[in-house]
Amino acid sequence: MAKARQLINNIKAMKNPQAVVMNAINQNPEIKAAIEASRGDYKKAFYTMAKQKGVNPDDILNLMK
Repeated sequence: MAKARQLINNIKAMKNPQAVVMNAINQNPEIKAAIEASRGDYKKAFYTMAKQKGVNPDDILNLMK
C-alpha cells in the first residue's frame, strides 16, 4: 500500500497527471491486457486487477482523494 501511496503522490505532483497515467498504461503489458480483456472498460479492468493482486480497490481510490 505504501508503494501505491507513493505512486499516487507522484502522479498528483505532475503537471499533466492524465498523460502520466496513459503513458504508464501504454507501457505496461499487464495493464494493457486487462483493459483489452475488459473491452476498454477502465473501471472494470482496475477492479479486476486489484482483486487479482489481493488489493481493495476502494483503498486505492481513497488515496486519490
